[in-house]
Amino acid sequence: MLQDHYKICRAAAQEKLKDIDNIACTTDLWSSDSNRSYVTITAHFIADSRSQAITISTKEADFDHSALAISASIRESLDEWEIFDKVVAIVTDNAANMKKAVNEHLNKRNQFCVAHTLNLAIGDCMKDDGGADDNPESVNAPKLQELLSKCRTIVSHFKHSDKSSYKLREMQKQMELPELKVIQDIATRWNSQYYMLSRLLELKVPLSATLVAISNPPDNLTNEEWIAVEDVAKILKPAEQATGIVSGEKYPTLSSTIPLIKSLKDAIRRKTPVSEAGKKLQRVLLSVLEKRLGVLDLNKTACKSTLLDPRFKKEGFCSNVVAERAYQWCLTELTSSISESRRSVTEDVLAAEILPGTSNATESRDLDDDLWSSFDERMRNVTDSAPITNAAISLKQYVESDYLDRKGNPLTFLTTAISFKALAHEYHMGYSTVLQIVHETCSAIWKYLRPRVMPKPTAELWTKLAKEFET
Repeated sequence: MLQDHYKICRAAAQEKLKDIDNIACTTDLWSSDSNRSYVTITAHFIADSRSQAITISTKEADFDHSALAISASIRESLDEWEIFDKVVAIVTDNAANMKKAVNEHLNKRNQFCVAHTLNLAIGDCMKDDGGADDNPESVNAPKLQELLSKCRTIVSHFKHSDKSSYKLREMQKQMELPELKVIQDIATRWNSQYYMLSRLLELKVPLSATLVAISNPPDNLTNEEWIAVEDVAKILKPAEQATGIVSGEKYPTLSSTIPLIKSLKDAIRRKTPVSEAGKKLQRVLLSVLEKRLGVLDLNKTACKSTLLDPRFKKEGFCSNVVAERAYQWCLTELTSSISESRRSVTEDVLAAEILPGTSNATESRDLDDDLWSSFDERMRNVTDSAPITNAAISLKQYVESDYLDRKGNPLTFLTTAISFKALAHEYHMGYSTVLQIVHETCSAIWKYLRPRVMPKPTAELWTKLAKEFET
C-alpha cells in the first residue's frame, strides 16, 4: 500500500517537473543512528510565483565517498527523474569531495550552503575558550565551556529527578509564572545550547528558589555566571534568527544572504556584553563570520541574485565597490541574453523567408545581399551596439525603480508587479499624480465594493449562509 502511494506521488511530482525549465538541487551525505550513510537530493524550483521543493531521492551511499562515486549516484538520480539538463546549480556543504563531484564530474555550478557554513562558524566559536584573555582582570572570569558544563549539570538534574521537576513546577505556580521546563542541549548543535541558556534565563528566579528548597541540589550559577549566560544568549540570538532565515524552503534565500550576513554582524556589534565570556564570544564570532562568509562578496551567483532582488538591489551590499561589481556582472549577462535572443529571432525569420521548393531562392538572396550590402553593414554596426544599450537602459530603470518592502515576496513582485515610476513613464504623468490616482482608485474600490463583497457580519447574514450551505 505504501509502495502504491509512493508511485502516485512520484508520478505527480514528475509531471510537475516536466513544466519546469530551471531547477536548483540541494544534496548532502548524512549518517543514520545505525551508522549507515545516505545521500539525499532535493529539487528546488519556482512555480506559480512560489518557491517550491520536492525531495526526489534518498539512497544508501554504500560506496566509497570519492567525488567520482558521489557524482555517479547523483547523476543516476537526476537521470531517473529526467531533469539532469534542467539543473542549473547544486548546493552542497564545503566538503572537497562534494564540490569536486559537482564541479568536475557533473559539470554543474556548485554553490556552498550558507546555512551549513554559518552553523560551522558559530559552532567553532562555541567550542572556543570564551573566557579569559590576556586581560589580568579576567583571570577568574567564567570560561564559556565551563559555563556550559555547569548549566548542563543543572538541566540534567531536573531532567532526571521527578521530585525536583515537581518542585520547580510548584514554585512557578506559587510565583504565578508560566510553567516551563528546562531544555537539554546537544553538544554538537550550538543552537540547542542557545535554547538551553535562554530557557535558564527565563527560569532564573523560580529555579534559584527551587535549588535552595531541594536536597542535594547541583550548584547554582553565581551572579557573575548569570551575567555571562545573559551576554552569551544575547549574542547568539541574532545568529539563531539568521540561521532560520537562510534555511527556509518556501522563499528565495540566496539573494538575501549578503545583506543578511551584513545585518547579522551589525546586530552582534551592537551588543554590549559585560562579562569576559560575552566579550570574547562577540569578538571571535565577528572574526569567524568574516573569515568564512566574507567570500560571498566575490561570489557571482550570490551577488547577481542580491542585485536582482527588488528588496535589496544595490543597497544590499556592504560597499559601493561590491554593488558596482555585481551591477557589471548582471549587465554582461543581460547583454549576452539579449544578443542570443535577437540572433535566434533573426535565424527564425530568415528560415521562414526561404520557402521550400523555391529553386532560385539562394541565387535571389545573393543578388539581394549584394545590392543592400552597404546598408546591411551600417545596420550590423547599429545592431552590435544595441544589446548593451538596451541592457544598460533596462538594468538602470530596474535599479532606480521603487524598492519592494523587505518582508514582501520578490517572486510575486517580479512576475506581476509594475512600479509607480514605470506607470508614470508609460502614461506620461508625474510620479505624484500616479500615486494619487492609485490611492484614490483603491479607496473608491474599497468604499463601494466592501459592503457587497465583505459585508459586516450579522445574525441574519449568518443564518442565511447556513441555510444556503444546508441546501
